[in-house]
Amino acid sequence: MQDDAEGLTVWIPSGSATLLRRPVGRRSPRDLGLVERFLSPSEVAEGAWQGPGILRSAPTGRPWSL
Repeated sequence: MQDDAEGLTVWIPSGSATLLRRPVGRRSPRDLGLVERFLSPSEVAEGAWQGPGILRSAPTGRPWSL
């Protein structure tokens, strides 16, 4: 993990604890169509990262997406 003036870089292994945003009363955002997914009320829930481990990087002061 790196967290300094350059930004944040972290390795997230499969199964790691995480907080997920999901539609209220639903299991997955994929239960809704694309427009509803972003306009419906949502809640934050505990979960686990699914899939392979990933490296996430968020540079300071710059837009980013991985």
